[in-house]
Amino acid sequence: LLLTNKKHTNIICHCTYQHHLADSTLVRISMRRFIYLASAAIYASAACAFRAGSEARAPRARRGARALTAVDPSAVAEVSAASESARQLFGLWFFGGSGGGGIALAQFPKMYARTQEISALAGGPSAGGEKVGVSPLCGLPEDIRVGDLQQILGNKMSIETMVRKGPKNSYLAERGYLSFDAFAAAYPKTNPLAVRAVFISLTKSSDTVEPDLAQEKFDAYAAALAGGDGGKAFAAGLLESKLVGYGAIGFLLFLLGIAGTVCGQSAYTGWFPEWPGGVENLLSIPQYWI
Repeated sequence: LLLTNKKHTNIICHCTYQHHLADSTLVRISMRRFIYLASAAIYASAACAFRAGSEARAPRARRGARALTAVDPSAVAEVSAASESARQLFGLWFFGGSGGGGIALAQFPKMYARTQEISALAGGPSAGGEKVGVSPLCGLPEDIRVGDLQQILGNKMSIETMVRKGPKNSYLAERGYLSFDAFAAAYPKTNPLAVRAVFISLTKSSDTVEPDLAQEKFDAYAAALAGGDGGKAFAAGLLESKLVGYGAIGFLLFLLGIAGTVCGQSAYTGWFPEWPGGVENLLSIPQYWI
């Protein structure tokens, strides 16, 4: 009877973990689809904005809108329609970009605070050993020692157990994702900088990671370290994770740049398409306002 109950308990735990993995996969797929669709919409809207700007300037390039105002009503109507379309596009991109820009700007203080937090971990208790040789691009205040890495990667506790026993301080953590707090709870006496660095190498510069992917990387690092690589596999994984994070920041700034460019183009086309441009002519914009 005890063996039967134990078997049933294992089956229930396994099903629960598989349910968490299924939820993790669905969330990951949904986020990827959203990113792809959002990127496609951004580029399509940007193309429309530049096309609208070109169409609005075309009559001026041929004969000049001021001369056409009195003699060519059809061209004036064309400019008016293009200006109205550009104004609508400006409103869409301005308010949408303001929301996205506000969210992005709110992340920079958090990133700075995290950088300061990691910098404060320097000089912690260490098991010693040779330096791993972490790249300076990873932004760590000091290198990781092989002894600290052995303490972490030599831990036989599975990622699934860390998730189950660790704190559930976020929605994704409750859904079965591995959070940093849950990972750190498994190493209360290990060098805190090494713990943070290993967790970053398991993720894509985020606060949570899918347990199956984390376990796969964790096992790969542990096997390489046991094989005598001196932590090189871990160092490569850490650098890859940081580069992915830098790429995400760069892509975000790129999207914000597109939003700003489209807003400026739409404002120009929608309200003062005849303005000659130039910093020295900024004060003359009201003269060209339509």
